[in-house]
Amino acid sequence: MNKIKSFFTKIILVPFISFLITLCFILFFCTFSLQESNQAIVNSFGKYVKTVQESGLHFILPWQSVETYEKRVLSCDVSELEMTLGDQKRIIIDIFARYYIKDPVRFYESLRTYESASKRLGVIIAGEVRDVLGKYNLKDVISSRRAETISKIKNKLLESVDLLGIGVMEVRVKKIAFPKENNDSVFKRMITERLKEAQEWRGEALRSYKRIKSKADLDSMSIISKAERESASIIGKADSEYIKIVNSAYVVDPEVAKKLMEYNNYRKALSGKKTFLISSKSKYMESLNI
Repeated sequence: MNKIKSFFTKIILVPFISFLITLCFILFFCTFSLQESNQAIVNSFGKYVKTVQESGLHFILPWQSVETYEKRVLSCDVSELEMTLGDQKRIIIDIFARYYIKDPVRFYESLRTYESASKRLGVIIAGEVRDVLGKYNLKDVISSRRAETISKIKNKLLESVDLLGIGVMEVRVKKIAFPKENNDSVFKRMITERLKEAQEWRGEALRSYKRIKSKADLDSMSIISKAERESASIIGKADSEYIKIVNSAYVVDPEVAKKLMEYNNYRKALSGKKTFLISSKSKYMESLNI
């Protein structure tokens, strides 16, 4: 019986246990599992062997090592970055970037860890932000040319991080603020600039008013002068017609012509706001038969 047990142990049990140990060794030291959202590089004694992008179970040699990195987009936040703009105004800018690992081999050789990548990328972003925004004024940064400045920062980042195996998806500014100690001076300077602009607008408005008024006065004088000339011409023609009529009447009936001339003289004398005292025995009253 003992011989049978000994035979069974030597022939069956020992090889089976050895097989299990070998299988566990292979599974533990010679395979690795890769998720869909990850990528990996395989190294042999510190030297690059291959890149693995497909998910699933993969085999390696026992002396090889595996470094796993994300395929998904990562973020790097650079907050409270204080800098001076091109117009010497100081601001605090809160900016962040979204990046991804496009070349895991370069990433491993230059950065190795996410923490190291975040620190290195933060330093690069800070440098590029200072370099780009240092050429712009505050008005450009916070309004009209903001998109242009962010685009320039992103383009410079793409060039700077390419050797690190990183690709930049986007760069965004979360907020822009002024240093507390500079708020009062900045606000006073902005008020002064706005008052100066308002004064310039008022001056331009006054100059426009004077130009328009001067032109209106000239046009008015021209119109009045033309009206006076036309009026004088009409009066002259009327007087001429009157004289012709009187002359014609004088030829026909001298007494009627004489009366017309007297009435005309009275009309001229009594025109306007004047007061006359006339005797009831005057010729004028007699001519009116009063």
